[in-house]
Amino acid sequence: MELFPRSETTRSGSIGSGLFIVALFVVFGIYAHGNGYLLSVGAIIAVTSIASLGLSLVVGRAGQLSFGQAGFMAVGAYSSAWVTLDWHFTFLLGVLIGAVTAGVLGLIVGLIALRLRGNYLALATLATGAIVFGLLSVPGPLGGSNGLSNIPSFSIGSWQVSSFMGQYVFSCGAAALACFFSLWLVRSRYGLELTALRDDEVGAASLGIKIVSRKVEIFVLCAIFGGIAGALDGALQGTIAPSLFTVSFSIQLFLMMVLGGMGSIPGTIFGTALILGILQVVPGTGDNALVVMGVLVIVAMALFPGGLAGVMRQGRGFFTLRLSKLRSRSTSGPGVTLTNEDVQ
Repeated sequence: MELFPRSETTRSGSIGSGLFIVALFVVFGIYAHGNGYLLSVGAIIAVTSIASLGLSLVVGRAGQLSFGQAGFMAVGAYSSAWVTLDWHFTFLLGVLIGAVTAGVLGLIVGLIALRLRGNYLALATLATGAIVFGLLSVPGPLGGSNGLSNIPSFSIGSWQVSSFMGQYVFSCGAAALACFFSLWLVRSRYGLELTALRDDEVGAASLGIKIVSRKVEIFVLCAIFGGIAGALDGALQGTIAPSLFTVSFSIQLFLMMVLGGMGSIPGTIFGTALILGILQVVPGTGDNALVVMGVLVIVAMALFPGGLAGVMRQGRGFFTLRLSKLRSRSTSGPGVTLTNEDVQ
């Protein structure tokens, strides 16, 4: 007998949620066809959502506070760019190296997480991101504050992805794979163990869950997601600099996850799209967008504590209830009234 049994219902729910996200990517691609700016924004949203998904797994599912995701992205971006520029590695191999390098840093942070909890863990991850930013800003082979440029774009073998639509499709494909993997993970036995770890660490240990292993593993997985996102972001924009991976960006990633809904995979993607959309749409300097974003998060948390995922669940529940009432009315048929004469 399994401690955390799996069901076909949860499996079909994962597939349905993933297909819904893919459908949204397709609809946006059709709408933005021929508009290079919109396609570029969509590609950035797709790539950034990969980093947000990793953060959703470690915070929303495992309950481990982390504010260092931008640091993991920076390590992945710089590692991938360096080996493709200086060592002429292929794009996919560069992404793999970026993911592994970020995973090593995630392993170190995971080992630190074993001794820290709550606010202290959050400060430690925040400091990790700040350390990475400071090291990358030092003049050296990685370009210092100027960063690296002329980074090769997406490619698979001899196929070079240079068009806006091609980059959008490639980015959305990577985001869809990350989405399906995350949905499968959170609905698997492993995901249920993470949820138990988040809800009650002592109780989870009493059920035989390996607390130490799970904490380290989830930080490594979060870092790998961040490393892949960073490598893709560098190839997408063609240039990277430490200013792209500041502590402020880590906080933005955290807000994307919170606004979308803690632990919700589709909600995290919607939160990412909403935050990045605000940063693109609000006129003026970036400070104006940050003010709007802050007000939106405060209002959303006050009115919808479950984030966008909670709103979607409420809407789905409302329509399901209305649909069930309509079905019951259609199957019951017209009512029959009996008079005294009928009874006699």
